[in-house]
Amino acid sequence: VGTPNHTVFQLQWKTPRTGACKVNTDGSRINATGLSGAGGLLRDATGAWIQGFIVNLGASTILEAELWGIFWGLSLAWDAGYCDVEIECDSNAAVALSYNLGPGLHVYDEVPANILAANARGVVRPHAVIL
Repeated sequence: VGTPNHTVFQLQWKTPRTGACKVNTDGSRINATGLSGAGGLLRDATGAWIQGFIVNLGASTILEAELWGIFWGLSLAWDAGYCDVEIECDSNAAVALSYNLGPGLHVYDEVPANILAANARGVVRPHAVIL
């Protein structure tokens, strides 16, 4: 068995189509502990915050964490009345917060602690992916 190949993508938030919303979501797992989490945020076509979430999943797989992120992101969009939804799986800042919260789902109606700061400035950031 060989070693995994890492590919680095440059990510930058892009506005969705007019009338649509964008869900940025991601999941992660700490291999040493088996703990996983997911997080995401929902923004309108101007980039304005609508709602966000962070979930501490406890022990689970990376696939479960990624799927939880997509599921909750879509749920928030539909609850907010959006039918036209774009998804990007790149919300590392929200996921990083999940390990410091108690178990379960945490929903935010206001932006938590600078979670959108880099995105709002249009900062391009590297994101390593194992292929």
